[in-house]
Amino acid sequence: MHFLITPLRKRLLRKGIKMYNGLKTFGKIVEHRANDKPDARFIRFEEADITYGDLNRSGNKLANVMAKLGLIKGDTAAVMLPTCPEFLASWLGLTKLGVIEVPINVAFRGELLTHILNTAESKAIFISSEWVDCIKDISEELLHLRHVIVVGEDYEPTPGRISWHSYTRIVDAASDQPVDVSIQPTDPSLILFTSGTTGPSKGAIICHQANFRAAELHCKFRKLGPNDRLFTVFPLFHVNARYTTILPALIADCEVVNA
Repeated sequence: MHFLITPLRKRLLRKGIKMYNGLKTFGKIVEHRANDKPDARFIRFEEADITYGDLNRSGNKLANVMAKLGLIKGDTAAVMLPTCPEFLASWLGLTKLGVIEVPINVAFRGELLTHILNTAESKAIFISSEWVDCIKDISEELLHLRHVIVVGEDYEPTPGRISWHSYTRIVDAASDQPVDVSIQPTDPSLILFTSGTTGPSKGAIICHQANFRAAELHCKFRKLGPNDRLFTVFPLFHVNARYTTILPALIADCEVVNA
């Protein structure tokens, strides 16, 4: 496969800096960095440091978890978590399986949350234990939801139309081997919903290639390289943290601090 050598890439190559130039999907770029330097720190959260190898393994586990729950490429799953390693792992795991991620603002409740989950046809949601009542309160109105994966509290799987699972239990029991699913840059990556200030939130389907284009432009304008360290206070459901911090850092091979 031929990749264009952009002016930015030429300048970095002359300096001995190697930007990522492989398949433009989130799963592949993390896998590339993990193979290259598995023990190097990629991101620092408030209470944990995550290496490239850690991140890739956790993504593989999450992909296997979702496959075991019956989700397949093209399905959708929501993520409603605070800034934490579990959010990053969920994002990566869904991507590796080809499940379209629906990141949700953690302030959403009631009718707006129902609208997003139903419009996106989300079959599963990752949610913090402190917000489980947000789902319980609207569970009868959720048309597609089948699985709730709870981070931060131990939940026993329960029978019924919606099954509740402990994130820790199902991830600990999962394989960390990669799933065999072909993901292409033009495949849908996520559905981002508008804030809903002037009407019902509208979902925009965004592919991997579009995410990379935004992140590469950010690398260009900030002249990012391996000696940089990117800092963000934005939550991981926000485009700032995702496509001006996390993905650019992976492309330019630098570290992240996510407070």
